[in-house]
Amino acid sequence: MPLSDSTSRLSPIRERDPALDRPPAGPGYEERRVVDVLRQARGCQICGVDRTIWIFALAHGGGMALMLLTETDIRRSVTGALHANGVNTLSDWAVTLVLVAAIAAQCYLFARLYRSDPGWVRIGTLPEGPARQKCEYCGCTPPQRSRHDFHTGQCVAKFDHFCPIIATSVGDCNHFMFWLYCVMETFLVLWALGLALDAIFPCLFGDAVSKAVCWGAKAWQSWLHVLAVMLLVPCLNVFGGLIIAHSYLAATGQTSYEIIKGAKVPYLQEHYRRYAGPRGFPGRPRGVLMLARETLRGNAPPAPYSRGLAENLNRFIYSPKPVSYTQTDGPLNSHV
Repeated sequence: MPLSDSTSRLSPIRERDPALDRPPAGPGYEERRVVDVLRQARGCQICGVDRTIWIFALAHGGGMALMLLTETDIRRSVTGALHANGVNTLSDWAVTLVLVAAIAAQCYLFARLYRSDPGWVRIGTLPEGPARQKCEYCGCTPPQRSRHDFHTGQCVAKFDHFCPIIATSVGDCNHFMFWLYCVMETFLVLWALGLALDAIFPCLFGDAVSKAVCWGAKAWQSWLHVLAVMLLVPCLNVFGGLIIAHSYLAATGQTSYEIIKGAKVPYLQEHYRRYAGPRGFPGRPRGVLMLARETLRGNAPPAPYSRGLAENLNRFIYSPKPVSYTQTDGPLNSHV
């Protein structure tokens, strides 16, 4: 069912495609409509393929090629697994299988997230619960904790953020999967970083013979490993930071949107009037340090939707989505 009439706007920037307002036409209509909306939100395509897919494929494919085509431990393990006369064939097979499984799992998570429904508010799909005012952009009446996402032009239940890495919104229905994606990506980045450091260590701290080999005939490999380290360290900071941040959010029953906007969020304004702390925590390093400082002081930001650590994690991981959220009447900072 269309979210609004044909005169509605997809967002303040994009005009809504009239094709999205046609009446449902047979099975699979909703899935096709979701794909159409996302195609508009994602914008640029290369050879008919979204740029996000190209970036994912090139980053992971290029990283694999670098580690397999240069002198690294993973290349030796894969080579040993493929040749039965290897001395450590069993361990080589184990490493190779872990590598294949990790890459396959990450591709699966990316594909699932890329096509996932974060919890778009559609008539008849959300449980009954207290509602806010009618959304002025898409015309629906969303439940508590939802927000209109201007990238996709739809309200999202328990909206967290729009992630450019996966080119879709993160909300109630895919938040846990996004956390798993960050965990797996961090594992792969750590593995690749370890391989690159292990490869360049002899080039920097080895004996004269090792240095001569590294910066002589194999200099191109050494420089590729140095480049890999320079690229992987920022990636580790990003995904490691995302794991920490979203683990905190899951444990406290909050979202990135609620933490960053703080007192600007309509349903949190009353709580922030009674909160003796910052009015919000910017999504930058300074904001993260502010949040850590206030939390360690016992002055964590208001979390009116928290039900305690166990129930928060149960909702985040196991509960059927989307969840009908209501504010607690307990202490202002009831996190645990």
